Amino acid sequence: MKVHLAGHLSWYPPQKSSWFEMEAPPQTKVENLLEQLGVPLAEVAVILVNGKLTDVNGEFLCNEDVVEIFPPIAGG
Repeated sequence: MKVHLAGHLSWYPPQKSSWFEMEAPPQTKVENLLEQLGVPLAEVAVILVNGKLTDVNGEFLCNEDVVEIFPPIAGG
């Protein structure tokens, strides 16, 4: 699957990249993906799977999916 970690979320996984590809093990949900990448759930505000809004316990992911994860908006 293609994964996009927006903003500071790209600092969490080892590859330190905002866009990357990875395999989705069977029965993987967004919550499992976040745990695997080391991204704290408290840091996530918006999750899109194939362009559609979802939550951490939404549908199971597959290798053809595009998952985009965004933190809360902050700044000055």
